Amino acid sequence: MIADYRLGESGLPALLLHCMLGRARDLGGLVAALKTPLDARAFDLPGHGASEPWDEATGYHDLCTTLAQARLPDGGVIIGHSFGATVALRLALDNPGTLRALVLIEPVLFAAARGSAEAAEQAPHDDALAEAFSQSDMATAAAGFLAQWGAGPPYAAMPRDAQARIAARMPMVMAAGADLHADRAGLLRPGALEDCTLPVLLLRGKASPVVTRAVNRTLAQRLPDARSSEIAGAGHMLPLTHATQTADAIDNFLDDLPIP
Repeated sequence: MIADYRLGESGLPALLLHCMLGRARDLGGLVAALKTPLDARAFDLPGHGASEPWDEATGYHDLCTTLAQARLPDGGVIIGHSFGATVALRLALDNPGTLRALVLIEPVLFAAARGSAEAAEQAPHDDALAEAFSQSDMATAAAGFLAQWGAGPPYAAMPRDAQARIAARMPMVMAAGADLHADRAGLLRPGALEDCTLPVLLLRGKASPVVTRAVNRTLAQRLPDARSSEIAGAGHMLPLTHATQTADAIDNFLDDLPIP
């Protein structure tokens, strides 16, 4: 069972895709802050929120893409955050002519940063996470992951039941990481991004890990109709911590879309 939600009642059809370890409802504040009315749908990714656990039989990125494909907003917009933004990009490439626009908030397609100075700066963090996974030390993996990508209290300061829940989800992070570092879906294949004619907004927090800057830069260079914006003072969880500023950037982008 996959838990579906309606975050906005009327307006431009929209699908919102949340981040790893998040929930669909986390994006409700962003939808509420938007001035652009949206008929906004969202769902909890497998293993998140009220959705059923991931069965580990299907590739995680593949499974999430299949579920999102079934909820594609024909003629609408997809707003994706972090891991959800990589699924959003995959949907846009797989469904030319279906969507009206795409909003990618810190898409963690790390393969797009390969060879950059920012990727080199990120490498020690990735190596530490990989080492924790290799030792099946999910508590250490969770602490390191949240230190870079979270916005709440440190892992060590969380109640033990919360620590256990997050540690139990680390296999999904590990599985997704393989897709994102190796680009198993081929999002960066020659010509794929260049053939995407959708208007695309690329957002990131200025205080986010610098590897996100390299990812957005690569995507902006290759997508024909992309604009980039940064939210001052924001980290990776900008749709939650800086919902108003993120919404303003999205509103400005949507206001500039051609009238259908």
